[in-house]
Amino acid sequence: MEWLERVARTRSKLYEITRDFFNSRDFLEVETPIVVNYPGNDLFTNAYEITDNNGFLISSPEYSMKKLLGAGFKKIFTITKSFRLNESTRFHNPEFTMLEWYEPFTDYKDLFKLTRDYMKVVFENFFPDGIIRKNNRNFIFANFLETTLDDLFIEHAGFSFRRTVEFEQIKSIATDNLNLDCTSLCDWNEVFSLIFLEKIEPVLNKFDTPVAVYDYPVTLASLSKLSAARDVCERFEIYLSGVELCNGFTELDDGEEQKKRFQKNHQKIDENLITALNEGFPPCSGIAVGLDRLLFFCLPEAKTLSDVILFPKTV
Repeated sequence: MEWLERVARTRSKLYEITRDFFNSRDFLEVETPIVVNYPGNDLFTNAYEITDNNGFLISSPEYSMKKLLGAGFKKIFTITKSFRLNESTRFHNPEFTMLEWYEPFTDYKDLFKLTRDYMKVVFENFFPDGIIRKNNRNFIFANFLETTLDDLFIEHAGFSFRRTVEFEQIKSIATDNLNLDCTSLCDWNEVFSLIFLEKIEPVLNKFDTPVAVYDYPVTLASLSKLSAARDVCERFEIYLSGVELCNGFTELDDGEEQKKRFQKNHQKIDENLITALNEGFPPCSGIAVGLDRLLFFCLPEAKTLSDVILFPKTV
C-alpha cells in the first residue's frame, strides 16, 4: 500500500508539472476520444478492435489532435490513455498514458528544444541536483547527446541505411555481416527494425546521458515530413538508459501526399484527417511522450513499467 500510494502521488505531481509547463506557454489542454473509427497508422502496432465492429481503442490521439489543428486550434496538448494490443514487456503495457502536443509553425528541431526543456523541468523537480538515479547508475540530464540514426548504423552496424534502399541488399547485410536470422522477414522495414533492436538499441543503453536520435528512414515516415534531400524523415526520439521516452517529428501537412502514403502501405484512410490536412492545417511539429516511462525514471526503485501503474496488465 505504501508503494502504491507513493506511485499515485508521484504520478499526480508529474501531471501537475506537465500542465503547469504547457499552461505557462499558452498551450490549450484538449480532450480527445478514446473510441474512434481509425485508431492510428503505426505499421508496427496493433489496435484493440471493439466487438461488433463498433470502432477501436486509440493507439494514439494523433488523428484527433490534427483534426483540431485543421479546424483552427493553435498550440494544444492532451494527457490521455492509449492502447496497443499484445504489448506486455518490461517497458510496455497494453494500456498506457500518453502526453501529446502540437505547435504550429515549428519543425522537429524546435520541437526537440521544447521537449528537452520540458523533461529538464520534470526531472529537476524529482532530482534537484540534475542527476537521475536508476539501476545503480547516475544519468546527467544536462549533458544531452545528439546524433543521427544513420551515424549510429554506420558505426555499430557497418553500413548507411540512407544508401541501402533495396530489401535484398539490407537482408544480405543483416544475414552475412551481422549474423542475424532474417528467414521469416518479408520487407525492408522488418529487417531494419531487427538490426535496430539487436545492434543499435543496446548501444543506447550504454550512455550515462539522454540520447536524441534524429532522421529516420523514409519508409517509416508515414505521418511526418521528409527532409529537404527527401532521403530521411524529420523525426527524432529521445532515449534514456536505452528506453525510448518520446517520438516527435515535423508533421506532414499535405493531405494528398498523406493519402498516397497510406495507400502505399495498405493502411486504412481516415478521410476526415485528409480533409483536415487539406483545409487549414498549419505547418507544425508534434510529439508523443510516454508518461509512464517518465514516471518510471522519476521513481528510482521501480524495476519495470508495471511498478508505476496501479493496475498493470498481467500476462
